[in-house]
Amino acid sequence: MIFTVKPRNRYLEILAEGKEGVITFPTYVPGSYVIRDLERNVVEIEGFRISKNKFYVKDKFKYLYYASSKDQREAISTNDYLFINPPAVFPFQDLHEKYCVKVLVHWNVVTTLKKEGDYYCAENYHEFADSPIEASPYLRELIIDDYHSVSTIDEIDEEMIRKIVMEADKVIKPSNKYVFHFRRSDKNYGGIEHKNSSAIVVSWDRKELAVLFAHEYFHRLNVKVLIPKDLEHNYEREVYTDLLWFAEGFTDYMALLITLRSNLIKPNEGLKKILN
Repeated sequence: MIFTVKPRNRYLEILAEGKEGVITFPTYVPGSYVIRDLERNVVEIEGFRISKNKFYVKDKFKYLYYASSKDQREAISTNDYLFINPPAVFPFQDLHEKYCVKVLVHWNVVTTLKKEGDYYCAENYHEFADSPIEASPYLRELIIDDYHSVSTIDEIDEEMIRKIVMEADKVIKPSNKYVFHFRRSDKNYGGIEHKNSSAIVVSWDRKELAVLFAHEYFHRLNVKVLIPKDLEHNYEREVYTDLLWFAEGFTDYMALLITLRSNLIKPNEGLKKILN
């Protein structure tokens, strides 16, 4: 499928091109363990609703999406900033076909999707859904090293991130580009992992921020490579697992270890976090 996105303040106007038939909007975004019923943000659509998140459409159709999320799990569109978590915005037909998107802005755009002319593409929906898109006239991509960068409109301690990835990569062994999408906000906080990126929104101080960056980055290995069987891709229904202790708990432990070994927090601070 091919999508063309025209951002507006709080809304996205989207033209979709695919096959005539049924499209499905995800109800769940990987990395966020809750059903979100993402089709609720579809304000208008040229199609017929079949069920909660399925529509019958022609091979070309338009829809209007409400993009005023407060965090990085869905979509944000303002007069000068755009963030899209793809499964929150884009439906699918065949999970194994190619997906491409064009964003109609003359802004700086950062994503791990492959650029093909005016489009950003993935070979399948899983890759497409795991690749956030960020854009703004003020967006900068700060290069940390050959494999890592930070996409942000805010200030960030680049040396802190450099220390984190140097320590973590003793285990992870990177082979692809990785982007930290970072934004400061007093309205929400947290992070969500992706295969070759993470999206982090916080107003925290340096020490807390270091642990969060390390946590989301270590998910590159734990959950994205070492995938708990219960957490394999499913975009339509909740999944139940007894393995969050490993997916999140072990990742928390490794994040503390990484920041301790990077001298970004003191041993007594790390011990307090473990005890908590």
